[in-house]
Amino acid sequence: TDKTPISPLLFSLVFLTFFAVYAGNAMRQIYSIPLGLLAFHYCYKKNYIYFLIFAALSIAFHWSAVIILASPLFTNIPNKKSYYIGIPIAALACSSLISPFVEFVTNLAGLDWLSDKSNLYLKGGRVSHIEAVWKTVNFSLCVLIYLSLLFTNTIMDKNHQNISKFLLMFFSLMLFAITNPDISERYMVWFLFLVPLAVAVLTTKIKITLVLKNQFFLILFILMAALVFTRESATATLGIS
Repeated sequence: TDKTPISPLLFSLVFLTFFAVYAGNAMRQIYSIPLGLLAFHYCYKKNYIYFLIFAALSIAFHWSAVIILASPLFTNIPNKKSYYIGIPIAALACSSLISPFVEFVTNLAGLDWLSDKSNLYLKGGRVSHIEAVWKTVNFSLCVLIYLSLLFTNTIMDKNHQNISKFLLMFFSLMLFAITNPDISERYMVWFLFLVPLAVAVLTTKIKITLVLKNQFFLILFILMAALVFTRESATATLGIS
C-alpha cells in the first residue's frame, strides 16, 4: 500500500513454499482437462495429428489424462441407445477388475512414472480423501445428467455426438473405477467439465424462449453452487464457517 515501504511483490515469495505444490497440482489438472477435450474432439473428427498433439499436451500436464488415448475406442462406437446403456452397465459390472486392469496397462506401457503412480494408488496403502465415491453429490449429479440425456433421447442427437461420446467415455470410466474413489473421482471431474454443455443440449428439447432458457441456466447453476459450497470438503478448504 502507499503507507508502507514493503512491496506487494513480496507475496510472490509464497510460491517458494508448499503453496506452489498445492496450487501447481490443481492448475495442472485444470489445464489438462480442456486439452484432453480438444484431443477427443479432433479424434472424433478423425484428425489424428491434432489428436495426438493435444493428447500429449494433456498428458504432459497431468498423468491421469493418459486415458484420453482410448478416445478412438469411443468415437467409433455406433450411435445406438443400446451402447449408451450397455457400456456403462458393463463397466460397473466389471468394477472389481480395476486394479488388475490398471496393472496390465501399466506393465504394457512400460513407463516408470506411470508405474509409480499406479503403485501409489493401488498398492501404497494410500487413504482416499473421500469416502465411497457413489455417496457424493457430484456422483449423483453425473448420473442425473446422463440419465436425463438417455430418457429424452438427446444422447443420440447427431448434432452433438462428440459431446455424447465424451460423456459416455468418462461416465463409464468413473463407474469402472467406482471401487477406487481417487481414480473414479479423477474421471468424474472430466464428466463434470461438460455438464454446462450437457445441460445446454438438454434444453434444446424444451420449447421456451432464449430469455427463459438463460434464466433456467442461471437458477440451475446457483443451485449447483449451493450444493458445492455447503459440502464439508468445500467449507473446510475455503474456510467457510
